[in-house]
Amino acid sequence: MQTIIQSNNYCRSLKEAIDLLPKELRIMIANYNVEHRVNYSTVMNELSEACRVVYCDNPLCDSGCRKYEAIYMNILSNDCYFCSDYCLELGQDEICHYIGKSKRKILV
Repeated sequence: MQTIIQSNNYCRSLKEAIDLLPKELRIMIANYNVEHRVNYSTVMNELSEACRVVYCDNPLCDSGCRKYEAIYMNILSNDCYFCSDYCLELGQDEICHYIGKSKRKILV
């Protein structure tokens, strides 16, 4: 690749290098749109924001909250998020009960 970049006929050498690639890769290169990232930056920002939303792991609560506002707790090697201290207190025992019960079923 460095010999291509260092050559005086960069465009010609690059075209020759692309021509050596398999047909499928040449088609993908020809279809590449440079403006793709610019046009979809808004969509990616919205997707990133949506991924930051977590739902309360309390079985009796289904509220969603931002990940950085949620209370995080690792319960029996499971990542759990709670929307409030109240849900944390109620949900912690329930989750331990359900996880323990499911592990007992696996062992039987």
